Order: sequence, then C-alpha cells, then structure tokens
Amino acid sequence: MDGLKVLSDWLRRHALSLVSVDFGQDSYFMLIVDDEIAARTVDAGRRTGVDVRLFEDFALSQGEG
Repeated sequence: MDGLKVLSDWLRRHALSLVSVDFGQDSYFMLIVDDEIAARTVDAGRRTGVDVRLFEDFALSQGEG
C-alpha cells in the first residue's frame, strides 16, 4: 500500500489518477488515467457492475486513511 500511495501522489502532480478495479477476486487491478476522465472511468465501471474506485476511496476501503 505504501508504494501505491507514493505512486498516486506522483501521478497527481502530473494530472493523472490511479484507479482501482476490483473484479471480486483475490487480486486488484490499477489503471492510470488522465484526471479529466477519472470520474467518468469510475462511473462507467460501476454502470457495468464492476467495483471501480479512485485510489483514495480504495485506500479507505482497505483501512488506510
């Protein structure tokens, strides 16, 4: 998680977002997207029934605050 936090902070400085995609298995997938489309990426995933979250929301769901 510490490495993902560092990456997320670095990406934020470059107008990029880290997005988590959870298919309900024991693995997580992360996407790097432009800040401009991050919210739309989350919305599109959720409309298809996939748990997609911005990294900050993912970290909170993992007990990291």
